[in-house]
Amino acid sequence: MRLALLVAGTTLPLILFAAGIVFYNYKQDRRDATQRVLETVRSIRLVLDAEVQRMTGGLQVLSLTNSLRNGDFDSFRRIANGFLEQYGKNGVVLIADRSGKQLFSSVTPDTTSLPPRNNRDIVEKVFASRQPAYSNLFVGAVKKRLIVTVEVPVMREGEVIYVISFSP
Repeated sequence: MRLALLVAGTTLPLILFAAGIVFYNYKQDRRDATQRVLETVRSIRLVLDAEVQRMTGGLQVLSLTNSLRNGDFDSFRRIANGFLEQYGKNGVVLIADRSGKQLFSSVTPDTTSLPPRNNRDIVEKVFASRQPAYSNLFVGAVKKRLIVTVEVPVMREGEVIYVISFSP
């Protein structure tokens, strides 16, 4: 019995000390992992912000083209296709009026069969603010999948005439 108490008395503090070290290392590793994840998320956010700003700048240049301002959507299609080559085949450029009616789509030249814009709130926001806007995630009217859009006003003589939208 004495031997058992002696062994327990000498090994129990060692076991508790080892458990304390293991727990401390676990907490430290968890803190380090959390810090790495936060750094990665910040880096991704910076890259995404820069890319969205690049898209917005490109759309603002598109909004200044004479073919778009004059409603010549056939000529504008070539320019829009050049813009889309930067972002792959899945990107879509749309032009809508204040009511949300789609006047142009890079997906199809037949705009008569296009449904109205699903996200009319963002269209109204761009018409009201006359500034670029960024949508939340929503289901697109044409492709029926979740998308995010960058919206830019098209101005003529100081008035917003259209909203050009890009969903990458």
